[in-house]
Amino acid sequence: MSLAQETTENHSKPTPLRWGILGAARIARRALVPAIRAQNGTIAVIGASTAERAESFAREFDIPAAVEGYQAVLERDDVEAVYIQLANGLHFRWALACARAGKHCLCEKPLVTTAEEARELHEAFGRAGCRLMEAFMWRHHPQTVWTLDRVIEGEIGTLRRIHGAFSFALDRPDDYRWRDDQGGGALWDIGCYCVNAMRLFLGAEPGAVSARSVPAQPGGRADRSTVAWLDFDNDRLGTFECSFTSSYSQSLTLVGTEGAIRLERPVTALHMTVTARIEIAGQRREQTFPPENAYQNMIDHFTRGVRDPSFALEPGEDGLAQARVMESLAASAARAGEPMTL
Repeated sequence: MSLAQETTENHSKPTPLRWGILGAARIARRALVPAIRAQNGTIAVIGASTAERAESFAREFDIPAAVEGYQAVLERDDVEAVYIQLANGLHFRWALACARAGKHCLCEKPLVTTAEEARELHEAFGRAGCRLMEAFMWRHHPQTVWTLDRVIEGEIGTLRRIHGAFSFALDRPDDYRWRDDQGGGALWDIGCYCVNAMRLFLGAEPGAVSARSVPAQPGGRADRSTVAWLDFDNDRLGTFECSFTSSYSQSLTLVGTEGAIRLERPVTALHMTVTARIEIAGQRREQTFPPENAYQNMIDHFTRGVRDPSFALEPGEDGLAQARVMESLAASAARAGEPMTL
């Protein structure tokens, strides 16, 4: 069943999961804890870098157990699934630990920072008989489903161009997203959404990519800003820009042979009304979507995948295709924009 079919068809609710959480970051406070509970899931334990952080989080959300560190979460019998919201550079290590502990895993994006790590996770979760999913919540919003339907049904003709933009001012100098050793940088943190969107709407993988970045520190890997292009062959091109040093901006434009679609807020449309605009042969119309919790939809989707091993998770479980593109873009940026063939 496709994501669009799943969203529009009636289905019974799966049995809720019992969760453990790794990390006490803002995203769990703002989105994941409420989403889990809205789906009647239970949170058994929170693990954080310090006991104080874990206990504070547990008190705030009435979680029955709090532990220092992360391994203790994985060792609990009352935890079926684990949500990882750690720094990017820790995702692979702890996702792999989930597989070894026999736990299902929903991991924040980017799942990994190399294709080899993605391959290893795919194999590990396959051996464990557990499910793994990269938390691209934006795919589970009705706006995304509506847009994908318009593309599949050919309303804008053959899709030829996609341009994405995502930026905000990251003004916390101690934030891990500035650190080379934690998979930091705008490309990995928000550029990954643009890449994910191009792969979804074009239904293909690029044959070549190129990127130019401004490093946060001279000679460093973490970038302040990046611009990139992706060649999907057959006259299909994707371009995007992302930045930690620009004002807040977010958009996605899809241009076909017969028309175009513009999304003003394709990623973070949480608890707000959003409008997509489509233009065909000079005729414009708008599609408005009422407030919708894409995180809650994502939790429901992941829960279905855990309860039904034959259920296809969205995006694909291994994260390999996404990792290959991202790794190639990072390699191109490190070589001053030299094109990389995938």
